[in-house]
Amino acid sequence: MKLYHMPGACSLADLIVLEWIGVPHEIVRMSRENIKSPDYLAINADGTVPLLEHGDFSLTENVAILGYLADLCPEARLLGDGTPHDRAEVMRWLGFLNSDVHMMFKPIFTPTRFLPDQAFAGAYAHTLNGSIPDSTDETGSLANDRLPIPTCSSFYAGRLTLRSDYKALRTCHDL
Repeated sequence: MKLYHMPGACSLADLIVLEWIGVPHEIVRMSRENIKSPDYLAINADGTVPLLEHGDFSLTENVAILGYLADLCPEARLLGDGTPHDRAEVMRWLGFLNSDVHMMFKPIFTPTRFLPDQAFAGAYAHTLNGSIPDSTDETGSLANDRLPIPTCSSFYAGRLTLRSDYKALRTCHDL
């Protein structure tokens, strides 16, 4: 299994889950430049991360990869206790994190695509604090210890929203 990952990207959640479940895997560290290279575009025409290759199967999109890994290793209970309720709870959090929260960062990390002036990015960053509702349990996990996938995804998003200034946000993004 091979995961194409870029530091600061949502592929961090996939990387955490791969380590968590302990399946043999290779990590290919990508950059903004090489995700647009002809070699990478030949295997992923979207030129994005994450990309998971498993044998002759390739899969993009964070939520799809996390679900695939959960189905490959049901004993890891990544989707909760196996009930429709827990699976729905995981999918609700992933939907929120990947559509609402994740999209809020695009104007910060690629400000000239979304904002008239990069100077607006700092002010925008301040509006992100508190964007993840207080739904943690007593251990600090986003949903709870039964639902590890949202916790992995929220780690990526949460480590960004905890930063209150643009310079710190950029530093965190580059991890």
